[in-house]
Amino acid sequence: MTVLPGVPRFLANSPASAVLDISDALGQRTATFRYDLINGLTGVILGTVTPLRTTIPVLTHNTGNTIVRSLTGIAFGRDDTAAMNPITDRIVPVMLLPTTAGTLEFPLGRYMYDSTSSAITTGGNLASNNLFDEMFIIDQALTKGFTSNLGTTFGNGVFSVQSVIARLLAPLVDAGLIRYLIEDSPLPASGSWAAGTSRAAVLTDLCKQGAYFQPWFDNDGILRIIRSFDPADQTPNFDFDATRGVYRDTISYTNDLLNAPNLYVVIDNSGNTDTPIVGTYQVTAWSSDVELPAPGGAYDADFAAATAAKATSKLQVVEVQ
Repeated sequence: MTVLPGVPRFLANSPASAVLDISDALGQRTATFRYDLINGLTGVILGTVTPLRTTIPVLTHNTGNTIVRSLTGIAFGRDDTAAMNPITDRIVPVMLLPTTAGTLEFPLGRYMYDSTSSAITTGGNLASNNLFDEMFIIDQALTKGFTSNLGTTFGNGVFSVQSVIARLLAPLVDAGLIRYLIEDSPLPASGSWAAGTSRAAVLTDLCKQGAYFQPWFDNDGILRIIRSFDPADQTPNFDFDATRGVYRDTISYTNDLLNAPNLYVVIDNSGNTDTPIVGTYQVTAWSSDVELPAPGGAYDADFAAATAAKATSKLQVVEVQ
């Protein structure tokens, strides 16, 4: 399988929209979320579910993990708990952005249950869930060994990494559990993996051999496997220079005056004196013309003048908080 014409290569595969580019007169935008409950095999929407207001769902995207995206901290009430099947159902969070033409919907991926617990109450069962994207399906142990020595060859017994990946994923595709798009690679595959190895680990190894980026599931629930590239040669999906807006966290100020040192202790560290040299320097005012001795430097102010007999000793400034 290859990438379809017109299909973007990246995770941000939803169409671009002006509503995401805040005008110069606005400092923020609002969005709401809908949680669709779907059948994982057929894709049929079974309805919507509503997390309890006492919980805050958190969607995490971590490229350092095998399963890149997770949805945690989400809990449901009695009716939603009864309607959900943790084995076959998926939850699809959708971001809803208001526009002058109506509501714009951005799907944020498909998530399946990693673990679910139910609290038994007199008012009905309440579910607390942690969900992963569908890489969780791939990240399961192989029931038998897998080798790269089968598939489409380049000749001389060298097998295409693309054909080996297709054979690795075939049982899941045939069962209707996943869909995937993969870019062509001219590179060969080589290796064998024992039973018990994670299928996702094998996929990651093969992607490295084919010069692919780490595979991920996109916002539409499709496994994407794209070739690595030089970012300088690739046109980005979003042009953040199109407007004068700056994307950053809320501006905040901190004051550490209560923790700032206001007393410096000066001690002799030369080891060449019979009597220890110890002095203190106290900050009595904060102004731009107050010069404090640099840490580790020589102290030659009033204290050094008062101890002229030992003025050649090197002194170290120590902060005392």
